[in-house]
Amino acid sequence: MGVPHDVTARAFRDALEVLGCGQVRRNLMYCALRAWGGRLSAGERDRSLTIAGRCLLARPSEQRLAALFELYSNDFARYRPQLKGRFGCPLCTKHFGIPPNTPIKEIVAPDHIVPKALGGTLTTLTCRKCNNTVGSRLEKHLIQRVLVSNRKRPIKIRVKVGGAEQGAELHGPIPTTGETPVFVIKGVRQWSDEREVEKIIQALKDGAKTIHFTGNLGFARQRSDLALLRAAYLMMFRTFGYSYVLDSSATAVRAQLDNPRNIMPILSGIMWSVPEPAPAETHVAIVTEPEPCRCFLVLLELHRDPRQVAGVVLPGPGSDGLALYDLLRTPSCQGEKMLQSLSVVSGFLPLRRGLGNSSSRRRPNPKNYSAVNG
Repeated sequence: MGVPHDVTARAFRDALEVLGCGQVRRNLMYCALRAWGGRLSAGERDRSLTIAGRCLLARPSEQRLAALFELYSNDFARYRPQLKGRFGCPLCTKHFGIPPNTPIKEIVAPDHIVPKALGGTLTTLTCRKCNNTVGSRLEKHLIQRVLVSNRKRPIKIRVKVGGAEQGAELHGPIPTTGETPVFVIKGVRQWSDEREVEKIIQALKDGAKTIHFTGNLGFARQRSDLALLRAAYLMMFRTFGYSYVLDSSATAVRAQLDNPRNIMPILSGIMWSVPEPAPAETHVAIVTEPEPCRCFLVLLELHRDPRQVAGVVLPGPGSDGLALYDLLRTPSCQGEKMLQSLSVVSGFLPLRRGLGNSSSRRRPNPKNYSAVNG
């Protein structure tokens, strides 16, 4: 039994207006497939085909991207009314509109605050260039540092026994009942010359007891620091919107990100491991004590098992942070003491999952950055 043309046309016309989601979409898609076989009534078939069209023609990622674009552009217009309908990238500070017949994904892109490879789920929005170039150059160093430090990724090494050398991986330390840490060296033949491997095997059989190895952790410490600073900056943008990006305190962060070879005082505010009990998830907090060190502390959950939460200290409104970072080196403002009094700041986006749950009809309601820490 065929499907009337007017039913199909009406279904696909309606499909351009609404987007089906999740399990409901999959179930209705199944019903739509049954409709093509004529096993549903005309009314049920019409409804099912409409849903099928929504599934086939609508693009969920672009729909959500457009919703996020509108959310941030509305907030941007509060501070730059002359740029209504445009999005200001929080990193490069350039503003963008969406030209006609241009896919939105060519202009902007969702940016994970904590990399997806580390289990990060919170997202915000940046321009395509900042997302693809700067982000990827730094992100890989952050991922490698976290995975190596938590023993989730081996270290590439070169092993020398006698006069022979081969490539290998260093695993460990492996938990044992004894007090002495145990490391395991696994040879990798793809990185080695077969003749060299045979020489090493023979040397070990002959009783060689000295093994030399050199390795590379696979990340640059300064670039991983910059990646963590970038993540904290984007979390502040997600929390406060443009009230933070357009404040002078954010200028110091961008200056460091734009000049990665210059080490500025702001990098001294990075704590790669926050002492327990660390807060449960990634969020922005305010350090209220001691009073001279009053500041923002962005807490980023980088790893869950074992748990690793990093902290990045950022100055309050109107401050470049120079005095703050000098105080951080004093005994009264040590990292452990800063965690004694934290006040959590609620997020800029209405729902914590950000991109996945944003609605194009929802008006932005950001916290005012100056009022929160003023």
